[in-house]
Amino acid sequence: MNVSTEKSENFDYIKRAGAASRAIVFYQCYILFLLGILLNIIQILIFQRKTFKKTTMSFYYTINSAIHICIFVHLLTFGIPITQNRSIILKSDWNCRMYLFVLRTLYQSSSWLNVAISTDRLLFVIFFYKYKFQKNKKILSLILLVILVIIFLLNSPNFWFYITEIKSNSSLTNQTSSKYCTSSQTALLFRDIFAIAIRTVVPFILMFVINLVLIIKVKQSRQKFGQKKRNSQEFNFVFTVIITTFIFLLTYMPNVVWIALSNYFQNNSAIKQRQTWNAFLFLFEVASSSTYFAYYSLNIFFQFSFNSVFRNEVVKILSYRMASIYIKLFAFKLNFMRSLRFQFGFHSNFINSRRGFVLTKEFFSKKKSKS
Repeated sequence: MNVSTEKSENFDYIKRAGAASRAIVFYQCYILFLLGILLNIIQILIFQRKTFKKTTMSFYYTINSAIHICIFVHLLTFGIPITQNRSIILKSDWNCRMYLFVLRTLYQSSSWLNVAISTDRLLFVIFFYKYKFQKNKKILSLILLVILVIIFLLNSPNFWFYITEIKSNSSLTNQTSSKYCTSSQTALLFRDIFAIAIRTVVPFILMFVINLVLIIKVKQSRQKFGQKKRNSQEFNFVFTVIITTFIFLLTYMPNVVWIALSNYFQNNSAIKQRQTWNAFLFLFEVASSSTYFAYYSLNIFFQFSFNSVFRNEVVKILSYRMASIYIKLFAFKLNFMRSLRFQFGFHSNFINSRRGFVLTKEFFSKKKSKS
């Protein structure tokens, strides 16, 4: 679909915004995303250790890290060409549709998984002695699968998207054009409502309320936890969930502003400088996304900072590795010294025996000459 506009565009801004967007995407792809994949893999390995296997947090955070890895791989696939001034997304309508569908599904899955984590901790605090539901991971998996199916259905309007091209005439240049994914106003309206509600507003409200209740319940019923090791681990996760949830909500706030601006742009036909607005929105989207990408990448450091059980496990792993390296270095040094001792000892004995042979030969030769 082609759309032409005679309204003068700010081509200097479009050029600068495009360059800034590509620069941000470049650093996101080659630093933030690659680092995020590595750190999330490490986090999965840590949560699979025996210390965490008895808790539901291992189950949830493993899935959460896996979602983050999928997001980074998906964005790397489409982001790296952008850094080279190319766009796979705009090659065809189906590229546009699948990019939006998969990315929004992953984003919303991450949001609702955080709701599930907060709910799990609230149930643990309220029904401390009765809450056995968490042990049945098959039921938890089924619940998460149902949520995922609902998210799939709510993101179906993305399959009605298509690529549109905006052409503008300029006194300085012959003609410029830009492409972006769009759809009918009805599909855009439903998509934006679901995007705002399902990814941000509803999870935000639920997590905020659940964590406020969680804080109150923890203060009221802290004595119920006792001194058992498992209870101490679960209790540490309660505080970790409270803190990381509020960090999660803060990192999403800039994206809420972008969604509102994008919705205004898509549905306001009075805006004539479409290319200029499109360049601005893309730059704002890329810049605002850096906050929650940083959260996805650096989540392991939040766990290390606020979860003493996780921190102790990391220290234990590092101590074991350092001890193992020290033992290997000590063994290598010992073997090396033994090897040197053997070599120099053999050489010394050889020299001594040689010297003794020479002295004996000289003694007998002198004795023979005297006689």
